[in-house]
Amino acid sequence: MCIVRSFAFSLLMAVFLSQRPSAGTVEGPSICDSIRVPFVTGPLELRLQRQIMPDPPSDLAGHLRLSEMIARGEAEYGTEAFLLTRGALETRGKTSVVWIEYVTPSGPPLPPDVWSASVVWSAPRKKAFVVVGRSVPYSLSLSVFRVESLETIAPFPLTLDIRSVRDWPKGARPLARKEYQLSSRDFPTTAKIKLVDQDGILLVFCYASLDGKGGGEAKMASYDIDKGQWSDGLSRAGGLK
Repeated sequence: MCIVRSFAFSLLMAVFLSQRPSAGTVEGPSICDSIRVPFVTGPLELRLQRQIMPDPPSDLAGHLRLSEMIARGEAEYGTEAFLLTRGALETRGKTSVVWIEYVTPSGPPLPPDVWSASVVWSAPRKKAFVVVGRSVPYSLSLSVFRVESLETIAPFPLTLDIRSVRDWPKGARPLARKEYQLSSRDFPTTAKIKLVDQDGILLVFCYASLDGKGGGEAKMASYDIDKGQWSDGLSRAGGLK
């Protein structure tokens, strides 16, 4: 069984690496979202960023070792990651990583998927919440995370070595995940999400384009923090961008 999982992992990585712009490198992060939050030492900026991770080992033995470590829970790996960084606004203090979620987008011959994420600060709870969306044709999966602490888990810029994957920062665990169906009348995939906190209800605005303008009317999902429940379906949203 382990050999089968290892072969499947190696095949998936080989397919994905054929789509990557440059093997062996870690591309600089791109900013998905940012917010300002109060802190005892002064206001902070939290930036949600997306970054390509180091390539997996190029040799079969290395692939097998990595897949076995993942299967045993000894390591976590994704070809990309969403990471939340904190930095002081009023001083030029150090920026650090406080949260991370590893993901592996699919590529041909698998159906293409689109990943997006947004962050919001809940003042009453003094916590940040992150929602990560994975959209494939006519389906959208939303995962909500609570950032338990703004303590540093890794320096930034984030530089990781595939040879010491056991030492990588531990990935986040979602509070809840929900699958929604999309119709061709609205838009088949979601390219952008925007998160808003409304008195303990997280509103997730979903858009078909990165600028929030194209592809028909925006849709909205919601998550009740206290009840730990996602809304049953997507509803029509206003013009929030």
